[in-house]
Amino acid sequence: MEKNKKTMRRIIRLDGRNMTDRLETHRYLMENFNFPTYYGRNLDALYDLLTETRMPLKVILTFTDELKARQGDYGEALIRVFEAAASANPHLLFEEK
Repeated sequence: MEKNKKTMRRIIRLDGRNMTDRLETHRYLMENFNFPTYYGRNLDALYDLLTETRMPLKVILTFTDELKARQGDYGEALIRVFEAAASANPHLLFEEK
């Protein structure tokens, strides 16, 4: 995690290579976002937490090709959740690399 000094936006960099399956993906997300223990470890719960945040946040997801290759439709759905949450929450920016 880092902060962009110009906008004071928290930046979270996620590496798609670390998301090898659904269980590991949600463990990785919990760790990087510091999600509460009640996090449901599914895409609906992820969307809920991302759209509820009021802290300026930028999520950068790298190695998306590897994520999609390993997880197929679930990897694609994960990316769509980030895009939809960023569209719904003005405090959230999402960048796919």
